[in-house]
Amino acid sequence: NATVISGIIRSLVALEEPSSLTAKFNVSISWTYAFLHANELVSRRATTNRKEPSDWEFQFERQVLRIAHIVKLYNIPSALVIGFDHSGFQILPLKSTTWAPRGASVVPLIRLDDKRQITGVVVEALGDNFEGLVVRMQLIYQGKTDRCLPEREHREKGLFSDFTFGFTFNHWADEDTNVDLFQDIIVVHLMSVKARLNLLADHKALVILDAWPVQKTESF
Repeated sequence: NATVISGIIRSLVALEEPSSLTAKFNVSISWTYAFLHANELVSRRATTNRKEPSDWEFQFERQVLRIAHIVKLYNIPSALVIGFDHSGFQILPLKSTTWAPRGASVVPLIRLDDKRQITGVVVEALGDNFEGLVVRMQLIYQGKTDRCLPEREHREKGLFSDFTFGFTFNHWADEDTNVDLFQDIIVVHLMSVKARLNLLADHKALVILDAWPVQKTESF
């Protein structure tokens, strides 16, 4: 990943020769690619296998028809159609390719077995014109107290000010983080849209979610 490599080089230069970093030289991505190619390193992809259901087209069509039926039945505006999904993000960004000498028969990857992750919950809305938009994102860390989270100043300012944070013992979403997700992100967004569209507070909305056991509990 050239972005990661660029960041590492930039950090090393800042540590050893900080005066070298200027507006004209800041270890750009293009410079990083040139550096890698100058050292005869090329991107090599490892073999991976992915499986998908044999009836995925049928499942997709059935889901679309189900959504269309609910939207028409309750007169739900597209802006009130919202969905979210959980994804595991590696703390150390890795991919199946690395930079190695051209023609190399063995391409090792350092720390390829590093499986440490956080969970990202991306909340997306269909939008007024079906353009699709990211509402907010919840990040779930592994730990027993909020000491496992990034420093408060980083959570409340800059890039992460629009994120919400939580933690569980294994970084997987649980009932508490799901409740926080609805209260802090989904409900807030839906109520804002309803007010903008002059709709009643109890107007129906549609939230699409996976049927994980933690999301099918009676209390949730």
